[in-house]
Amino acid sequence: MVVSGYQTGARMHLKPIVRRTSAQSVADQLFGMIREGAWKPGDRLPPEKELSEQLGVGRSTVREALQNLMALGVIESCAGQRTVIKSPSPGEIFRPDLLGHLLGDRAAAELLEARAMIEPECARLAALRASPADLDRVAALLDRHAAALEAGEPVHEYGAAFHVEVARCAGNRVAETFMTSILDLLRERGRRADGIPGARARELADHRALLAVLRRGDGAAAHEAMLRHILDWADSYGGGAGAGLGDLARPA
Repeated sequence: MVVSGYQTGARMHLKPIVRRTSAQSVADQLFGMIREGAWKPGDRLPPEKELSEQLGVGRSTVREALQNLMALGVIESCAGQRTVIKSPSPGEIFRPDLLGHLLGDRAAAELLEARAMIEPECARLAALRASPADLDRVAALLDRHAAALEAGEPVHEYGAAFHVEVARCAGNRVAETFMTSILDLLRERGRRADGIPGARARELADHRALLAVLRRGDGAAAHEAMLRHILDWADSYGGGAGAGLGDLARPA
């Protein structure tokens, strides 16, 4: 329906404008720096006075911003000490608002270790259980991945979705739920591969090779291929992310 030149009844996607205080803006900037790795868990933040001078705001504004970050669980302050970046607890591992913070912490290695414990078995079961239609669905995903890569578009969504699809092909709803629960973490980690030369093409090649193993129905080979894929990529990201995986048996 159109009234006075305006369409009504259509679903609109406008979002209300949110007015942000200076403290919120300061908190956003500090959190952004933490997400980007400028400060890591255990690092001390500059004193309030220094932050106030650098940011061009009053100390009360800085203090309020720090309180906001404390409430979020990103920083903590001990009596007589400066404010430090807090290491996330196990219960915070899947919080989307802490993704960048997590990925620079030991929790990243623990997440990779959990994946290395679960995903290779998912791949083994997928090789044994997946139907042709299941595998065709995975192939279609990889085709979309290839098309986006060719067009120079972001592909981290496709790379992350591949791992969820393999778990789905395994026919185990608990494993699939786990992989779905860490999808945001996989996407965020995938964004980091954008800065690694040739990483996106290698990721696609790895996923196509994994699909080929699944189509052969070779469970043992699928298990080995997925484990190698996870461990190789842990090493590729650098920053010590894969250092905590030394106890896992690496494929020959």
